[in-house]
Amino acid sequence: MQMFKQRLHEKIYCFSHPVPTAFVGSFNPSADSPEEFPDIVSEIGDHRVAHNLLVEIRDPRLVHCLLEHARSLHRNGPWLPLGLGPRAVRDCDIGDTQLHFWPRFGAHPVERLLKRYGAGSRVRIAASHISNRASVACLRRLARRGANIEIAAEHTERRVPRAVELQLAREGIAFTRLGADANVPMHLKFVLLENSEGRHAVFGSFNWTAQAYWLNHELAVITRDDDVFEALDRHWTTLRQPSPERGQP
Repeated sequence: MQMFKQRLHEKIYCFSHPVPTAFVGSFNPSADSPEEFPDIVSEIGDHRVAHNLLVEIRDPRLVHCLLEHARSLHRNGPWLPLGLGPRAVRDCDIGDTQLHFWPRFGAHPVERLLKRYGAGSRVRIAASHISNRASVACLRRLARRGANIEIAAEHTERRVPRAVELQLAREGIAFTRLGADANVPMHLKFVLLENSEGRHAVFGSFNWTAQAYWLNHELAVITRDDDVFEALDRHWTTLRQPSPERGQP
């Protein structure tokens, strides 16, 4: 079935000049003029106006890992699963920042991180897709451990079903949908976590869906970099501000 087809969903943009750098996040190049693939844009929306994110990475070790990963995909094509065979690219860990690639076996890196948070923690999630039962169960358990959770999600119920919203709201999770006022795609994918021990920021291409968990080629960056956290914190504040068209967020 098409819904179970493996997809290359990572967004990695590598440049050699003026210095080696890479951009990763959620932005899809789309909506050319004239548009070559109108059916695709109809499905994903015009990302020139969407809520979206790209983060510039300059650390040479991370850039090298991302570049080698991109070259491997171009050279060999997608594969299943990560970690098997000579072509597989491993996760990259430089201490304060880790790159995690999918498809993979084992525990979900973001969910594994969430398990470290509980009572007294603040967790903010911007998500375009939330539909996986395991994801919903993970967030419900996090709320029951006493974490203060806020979610800003895509406005369409196709990407975030109403049933998911109700399940999370019953756990006391603050839930907001974005983009409906002007039919703007909400394609952000990041998480901000805070507790007495410190802060983490998570961003990349990953969705909270079974497709992303088990089939897609995805990327998540987990970092303790203060500059990244504070930039995403400022953007979260912007997202939560009322707009003249919308009234209240």
